[in-house]
Amino acid sequence: MLEFATSFHNRVKGLKSPTGRDFNVADWVAARSAEPSPTDSDDALLAAAIWLASQSAARRAEFDDSEFANLSAATSTILAIAALNREFLVTVNLSDEATEIALQEGAVAFGHVVARPLRAGSTKQRVTADEASEGTVDAVESWLFDIDPKASRRAEPANLAPIAMRAIRRYSIQHGLNVIWNQALWEGWRLTVEDSKITWSPPDFLLATKLEAALVRQHENFMNFPFIDIAAWTTMRPEDRRRRALPHTVVSVSTNGRRRIRVGRPECRSKRPPMFLIERAGLEGSYLNFLLDAPFPKNSRFTVRMLLQAWAVILDLANLLARDVGGQRPFTLPEARKMALVVSKRELLDVLIRALGIDEAGAAATIEFLTYTRKRPGEKGHRGLWAAPLVPIPGGDDLALARPALALSNPLRKAEAWLERGGLDDNLSKNSRGNAFEADYRAKAVAAIEGNPLLTKAVCARNAIKNDANFSEQIDLLIRLGDLLIVGEVKCWLYPADSFERFTHFRKIKNAAGQARRKADMLRLRPDISARALGLSEDEIRPLRLIPVVVANQGFGFSMEDNGCRITDAAYLLTYLRTGTIATSGAMNGRTGQSMTARLTLYEREQQASDRFEALFETPPVLQRFVDRINWATVPFPLPGGGTLNFFVPRLGDLQGGERLRASLMANGIAD
Repeated sequence: MLEFATSFHNRVKGLKSPTGRDFNVADWVAARSAEPSPTDSDDALLAAAIWLASQSAARRAEFDDSEFANLSAATSTILAIAALNREFLVTVNLSDEATEIALQEGAVAFGHVVARPLRAGSTKQRVTADEASEGTVDAVESWLFDIDPKASRRAEPANLAPIAMRAIRRYSIQHGLNVIWNQALWEGWRLTVEDSKITWSPPDFLLATKLEAALVRQHENFMNFPFIDIAAWTTMRPEDRRRRALPHTVVSVSTNGRRRIRVGRPECRSKRPPMFLIERAGLEGSYLNFLLDAPFPKNSRFTVRMLLQAWAVILDLANLLARDVGGQRPFTLPEARKMALVVSKRELLDVLIRALGIDEAGAAATIEFLTYTRKRPGEKGHRGLWAAPLVPIPGGDDLALARPALALSNPLRKAEAWLERGGLDDNLSKNSRGNAFEADYRAKAVAAIEGNPLLTKAVCARNAIKNDANFSEQIDLLIRLGDLLIVGEVKCWLYPADSFERFTHFRKIKNAAGQARRKADMLRLRPDISARALGLSEDEIRPLRLIPVVVANQGFGFSMEDNGCRITDAAYLLTYLRTGTIATSGAMNGRTGQSMTARLTLYEREQQASDRFEALFETPPVLQRFVDRINWATVPFPLPGGGTLNFFVPRLGDLQGGERLRASLMANGIAD
């Protein structure tokens, strides 16, 4: 794993950022000169800082703040969300086009199809639909942050389109430069200049590929349950579909005269299930399943499932409101209000009361929980618009609906954010979701071993080994497998989403690996502790070889090693204990719902499970199949100072060989 713990890196974290006006290059050069033994990483960071400072200065020169001076806080907010929603419409159209082209070209892998780059626009960038939407949402959050809430109405221009277009460009570049700087500071990305071509790349492509593969795997695993529901949905009658969908939601919006929003039972006539059903199925098949109905300690009226229902109702409302705006540009303020999908708080209260069957206090609390605010120092669970897409318009009780956040927000990530805000966080307290996850995971590991006929001698401790006067460590997971004694440090973590979060997550992994190693060393000296926990004799324990592992609820760092400790994915370890074969790929016929799964034999007897354990966790086939399909391409990033920066991005290739053949046969209904 990468380390950025040099004294230069630590020192410059306290200096002014190169993206700010008060950056002082002399301070940075002096910090570098003070290093007795500077590293290549130090030099790369200094070069990136100096270059970024010049680009940031050019960005400020190109985009003057004066163009926003005549906009009130309310108009600026409306225009920001209107521009965001319009960009989403463009992205959806381009995404549909890219998907159709991919299918015509014979693409078969779901992950590859949805991650195909869109047709290049005026910026010449070839980005995916997710990249385009994520970039725009994050850019608009920067726009919202800059709005002065006290700015009052002035002589606003009638045509707001030029301001909106320039603002999107301005904040996209500003956000892009901030992303680049964070990659440099926290992940060691660096500039390379060759033949006047400037590129931006990670310091370790193999590590970056593994991290991307883990993320892709998480996304595809999340869809395992939804794909079953999607296939079944096509064969269901409408009345059967309604029993699985939301009982009530927004079914129509009338705009003739005074707007009327009607709540009723959904007809469910579409061949595709509603987003609520897909997200619910994915979460029920995920590591958060046992927390979906857990009341939040900070507000017991909330659960993840309840908030997911409220989110789905608001998304249905947003989609129906969007039918009235088409693809028009937000020119005038009334047109911008339409594009921003503005609703009154009273309207939304009535919708949630009728759709969810809750009282007004519950509806008001739900709206407040899902309302966007600027992040406060120390605030937990703040994920911006991605977890809170209702944007308050200053000076009144109206709310704008950020449609791309509603439609595209990662279900796992927003659920994790809600849990954090609700008090079920990573802290070691009575409300820690980590403690609940550990207990649930041990029970599943015990059941997996007991249900596996190949493992006759394997055993998992049913309870954690507690820290007490007799033994100074707590052991989360202890498994005897063949001649191995697996010592697991079980962690329930939020999946990191940006450079700083990845940096801190690597530190958490390193600390957890150190804990697992230390605990294994302690158990080596105390065979009586393991013997008592597993119900074995000390003579059975002494010959066993201790293997420390970090068992994480999600796949970040999956297969990596630190200080002799392997990082593994909780689901993969459970599967390994449950069966000697594993599904490495699958395909489904969308017309019939019939599925085909390719399986790989991992072991056929207990000693093989022990002998192959370390190799199969160093190069897990369920991860390697994605590693092998990832390649790197460059995307041009237009620079405010002129020219372009060629930005390296990972791209997921299509299935190949036997996997492709099986998927093609299934998709065409040949494999019956």
